[in-house]
Amino acid sequence: MDVPFEKENAGLILQGLHRNPFGYLGLHQMGDKTLMARVFLPGCEQVELWSSDRKKAHANLVCFDPEGFFLAEMEGSARFPYVLKVVRYGRESWLEDPYRFGTVLAERDLADMTEGAHWSLYGVLGAHLCRLEGVDGVSFAIWAPQAQAVSVVGDFNSWDARVHLMRSRFRGGIWELFLPGLQVGDPYMYAIREADGTLGPWRTDPIAFQVERHPRKASVIYAQNPSQSKTYLASRQSHEWRREALSIYECSLAAWRKRELEHGPMGEEESNQALIQHVQDMGFSHIQLVESTAWADASADPAQAHFFAPVTTQPRQLQRFLQACHDRGLGVLCDSALSQFEHFPGGLGQLDGTHLYEHQDARQGHHPSLAERRFFNISRHEVLNFLVSSGLYWIKRFGFDGLCVPGLARLLYLDFRRTDWVPNHLGGNIHLHALELLRFLNELAKGEDPSVLSIAGGDAVWPGATRPTYQGGLGFSFQMNDSWFRDVLSYFRKDPIYRRYHHNELIKTQLYAHNEHYILPFGLRSQLQGPDILGLFPGSESQQLAQLRALLTWMWCFPGKKWMAMGTEWAFLADEEQVSLDHSRSKRADFVGLKKLIAGLNRLYRSQAALHEPDTDPNHFTWVQTQNQDWSVYAYLRRAQSGAFLLVVAHFTPVVRPGLRVGVPVPGSYQVIFSSDEPRFGGQTQYPQSLVSQAISADGFSDSICLDVPAHACLVLELKP
Repeated sequence: MDVPFEKENAGLILQGLHRNPFGYLGLHQMGDKTLMARVFLPGCEQVELWSSDRKKAHANLVCFDPEGFFLAEMEGSARFPYVLKVVRYGRESWLEDPYRFGTVLAERDLADMTEGAHWSLYGVLGAHLCRLEGVDGVSFAIWAPQAQAVSVVGDFNSWDARVHLMRSRFRGGIWELFLPGLQVGDPYMYAIREADGTLGPWRTDPIAFQVERHPRKASVIYAQNPSQSKTYLASRQSHEWRREALSIYECSLAAWRKRELEHGPMGEEESNQALIQHVQDMGFSHIQLVESTAWADASADPAQAHFFAPVTTQPRQLQRFLQACHDRGLGVLCDSALSQFEHFPGGLGQLDGTHLYEHQDARQGHHPSLAERRFFNISRHEVLNFLVSSGLYWIKRFGFDGLCVPGLARLLYLDFRRTDWVPNHLGGNIHLHALELLRFLNELAKGEDPSVLSIAGGDAVWPGATRPTYQGGLGFSFQMNDSWFRDVLSYFRKDPIYRRYHHNELIKTQLYAHNEHYILPFGLRSQLQGPDILGLFPGSESQQLAQLRALLTWMWCFPGKKWMAMGTEWAFLADEEQVSLDHSRSKRADFVGLKKLIAGLNRLYRSQAALHEPDTDPNHFTWVQTQNQDWSVYAYLRRAQSGAFLLVVAHFTPVVRPGLRVGVPVPGSYQVIFSSDEPRFGGQTQYPQSLVSQAISADGFSDSICLDVPAHACLVLELKP
């Protein structure tokens, strides 16, 4: 036995610095007819090496070091499968030695990861249940190219970073290890010797599929189980959402649960079912979960802490929620924040002691107003690969129907809210690598299944965001029209007596309504001054509610798909980190009417092709009345491809306007099919069965109708056959 050699290697193991533990531990050929067995098992009193079928004892290992090193020489001309019989604390058991197994990752996978072109990293990195050489266990793999050594720690080794040192595959900076016998639900973390040899904080797996919540944030072994049924996929693929009534309800499962608990004790499953029923009752086509992967954040720039693990619920429970939604015909979308990540000890920041995922230059990697965040170095192809794989994971493996990428402006523009910034290699302010990231993500997400939705979020003005990538666009299905919400709020915040001076603020929103495939949002927290939506409007509470009903009706009739934040139906927005949704309002008749209004709008939206077919065609929208600023009255036509049309008339002052004359393109009998001032919605006005047009010219038409318009109301009229 070479004592100096043994002591040197044992010392490196004890320090957690051995870069090649497989070259020392396990069973090794020492000569033509000699084998050497070495194991490191702290706390063991006796170790024997047996054949893998446990029928033959080959060697009794001798304790070489009191820290737990055992070794033995034996006769043999070739390595063979074996198992260890150990006595620890007086108890006998059998152990598989992880250092007897071969490599886990295929060379093809390593090559693709090195090139930054492995779009399913979630299938190779992280922790995966597997069977290696006939033994069940878990394979671990992590990217840490500058690390001196990496260990897996957990309850299974008493969180001892010396016990399970990983194998360096060198190519691509990947570390791997197969640990036999581990189970679903076992917590684990990585202990990483950083580039300078220091042991950093234990790290959460960057590709963890389940993570403990505060404070430890340990990764948890999880068995991936794709949940989408072929029946549901076929149903999803039958939709062409750019030509259909897409309406999205954005919500936080945690905030919803908190509200439901105010009713009394309720389990998570029951709470989720109540949410699904609530959304269905209001007629939405999709739910968007804001905290499926991100920490709940009401800011305009959400950041994620984990990119493959849900945060506010367990992955299996989230999959059950998705399945329940799909069974009821509801699609589900999730947020995917790509520009930055939440920085905390044990997170992605300086994972291997170097700026691995983030920029080294503080002008690119930090922001003075966002101290707890770091910005991804997307110019590094491995990082771009990581982010694309994250988005694809939620769609392909988890079962989401699409992604929303929030904070797009911060991702696309290098100088966004920065005074000190670094231009691209062309000298401009466009993040060219971010364009590459978004195009890759959209192409790959929708390449196999065009029914997958991708939504560009945030107030980024980017021409062609919803054009195909082969036409120079970014490839998104839709873009959130934050500018519309901001312009509309600017108008409605003004006292009605002064709105006549700002009449064009609503008219100008139509000028850009057809530039992209837009989604109109209501309830963006970044543009609100507090959770109480009624505070946006002047006047008494009844007047505020009337204005909210009129605005929502205006929105549902305006070109663009629909998006509404949870709580709008109670005129109160909140999340679980702030205050719960105002439970008292949900019982009041006027707020029950508000919820009925939203349900009615979604029914109208689905049933009337004129409201959802031609969103991007300006020929299907015609202003009828834009000059009545003294009364704050607007009127326009929405046309379907069949030629059918609806007349929308809106009035935004607190007095009734009797005898309003509005031009119509076709003479005949018109019926008010929807009014925001109906008694069932909390209003006061009933309309006659029909309004017959008269041969009196108005608004450029030879015929017109005369109607009394309620205070703060929006009406929808249809030509009766």
